[in-house]
Amino acid sequence: MDDFTNQASVKYEGKTIYSNTVTGSLACAAGLNVRSVEGAYTPGSRVTYVISIQNPGSVTLTDVSVRDTLGAYEFTPEGSETPVILYPLDYADGTIAYYINGAAQSSPAVTAGDGLLITGITVPAGGSTILIYQAVTNEYTPHSPGSAVSSTVTLSGAGRCASAEITVPAAEEALLKVSKCLCPREITGCEELTYTFYLENEGNTASDDAVLTDVFYPVLHDITAEYNGVLLGSADYSYDEETGVFETSAGVLTVGAAVYTADPVTGRFESVPGSGVLTVTGRFCDAG
Repeated sequence: MDDFTNQASVKYEGKTIYSNTVTGSLACAAGLNVRSVEGAYTPGSRVTYVISIQNPGSVTLTDVSVRDTLGAYEFTPEGSETPVILYPLDYADGTIAYYINGAAQSSPAVTAGDGLLITGITVPAGGSTILIYQAVTNEYTPHSPGSAVSSTVTLSGAGRCASAEITVPAAEEALLKVSKCLCPREITGCEELTYTFYLENEGNTASDDAVLTDVFYPVLHDITAEYNGVLLGSADYSYDEETGVFETSAGVLTVGAAVYTADPVTGRFESVPGSGVLTVTGRFCDAG
């Protein structure tokens, strides 16, 4: 509840007199609660917000609005003294859901851009309204360990006001991708064949427990394996020349964390994934 004061003045014949000061309170009778379904966000992921509005009063609230800052923060471009507002989340079009006392309603009006504004909401007397929507991380979302997106959600209209804060942290984890290529693509005889595996880590922590498994067909013989140019020993992987099953040992394939840096002029985050290259070479046929 916010208190306010007012005082009047009268000027006459070069004099000024003042009235008494009156004090009032702006009642924020509607309750507001905000939570995120996901415990943390990752690059390119969605954050699902659930907003619950409670009306303990005896009068239905109509034409209520909800505004979400979508994590807005100030950024001062290099060479400038004037900060700009950046938004690390974008509203995911068409994801709004609207419930009154648990019953689904037609979608309310949504205005996206510079945050999110939802209008035309009704909150029944003695009841509740729930809004659910998703926002997507973008190029202004921080992902380094310890980063977070903090949003302010504000309710207004029908003579009521309320606000709530919510912070969603960046997930601290490895996010691996693997791709594979073969050389040569065509085999004509008893020749060498090389599989190359490219590992990338888009997460903000290193991976040191990855295990790569493959089944080589045709089966390779007398294989050698290298990781990042270093020859692997017999304890670093297992291979069955009968079945073609290849598997690295835990802890052999370490992939560093991605590095995220903000452009000093635009504020956009750019990432360089951690990477590793595994090569396995063997003969297509058994020379023996």
